[in-house]
Amino acid sequence: MELVGLVACVQPGYEDRGCVRARPVHGQERRVCCSAYKTLLCTARNQSEPEHNVACEYKEIDSGVCAPAAALRAPAREKFCAVSPLLLLPSFVRVREIEERVQPRAAPTVDGLLGFIAQAKQAGGGKDGDGGPRFTCDNVKAVMTDMLFGGPDTIGATIEWAMTEMIRSPEILLRLQQELADVVGLGRAVDESDLDKLPFLKCVVKETFRTHPPIPMHLHGTTKDCILGGYSVPSGSRVLINAWALGRDGEAWKDADKFRPSRFMPGEGEAARLDLKGGCYEFLPFGAGRRSCPAQGLGPYAVEFAVATLAHGFEWELPDGMNPAELDMGDLFGVTVSREKRLYAVPKPRLTCSL
Repeated sequence: MELVGLVACVQPGYEDRGCVRARPVHGQERRVCCSAYKTLLCTARNQSEPEHNVACEYKEIDSGVCAPAAALRAPAREKFCAVSPLLLLPSFVRVREIEERVQPRAAPTVDGLLGFIAQAKQAGGGKDGDGGPRFTCDNVKAVMTDMLFGGPDTIGATIEWAMTEMIRSPEILLRLQQELADVVGLGRAVDESDLDKLPFLKCVVKETFRTHPPIPMHLHGTTKDCILGGYSVPSGSRVLINAWALGRDGEAWKDADKFRPSRFMPGEGEAARLDLKGGCYEFLPFGAGRRSCPAQGLGPYAVEFAVATLAHGFEWELPDGMNPAELDMGDLFGVTVSREKRLYAVPKPRLTCSL
């Protein structure tokens, strides 16, 4: 089977959890927003759904943010292209306000961002403010768009690379599976609470980010004139940071071109002190500083959970008796770096329970 298709099923639902966490709210607002958001996620995940008319319900709430009804009667992908999902945000905001009145709770991602809007208005900011911080619904839209469409592609590519490298080096896969068997056991699937107890899993994910950073080139700019490596760099210059080359620099890494997760293992590896927070300049898969990738915390977690689920749930073999050394490791270079050829592998159930 093609592993990418399975990856979409085992990634944790961070889109739902972070952006729209449904609560028991009565009324038309919740039904419409849930329906529209379902369409948005199906499109983002390249899935289809039966035709259904969202527009008639949607217009009853806020006709000012909706395109003509005919545009929303198309299938999911046409519907998404015809009407930007960003236009759905005002109704999401209204649902949140209703939910908060019905049942106050700890704020997930979007609720926290919306709270900043209220704080900015109180401080005199916003679109019409002069003295306070400026934070509006446009900022919330940007963050939601990044999470929905920037995350699945890069995370999916990283998971595929991790599984490819482990299938290519069976001893690494066996070590991870043994750790999972010792910590989780073969009687149940991996749970989110297990991740902090799996140090070698974290090493596998770090090594994948080192050898296959999802964004290989980071674009930055200079705010003032400076001297870098003996060269004069004027203010306003575009600066490209080659994260792929940093992760494979032979002067900074031992066996730089070899996939060796044990290098990050505490008490065992020479790179155990390195983390993903951007303070280690030989290891910058998420960049550094104020312009670092916002998925610095969520991305590794999503990859860890998916890789743990795949490795724990199945034994993996290549089709037709293919030798792991024959795997094509070519990159498909672009904004993100994925495999040039998709990984096809044969899974065999490993657990005594159903997944």
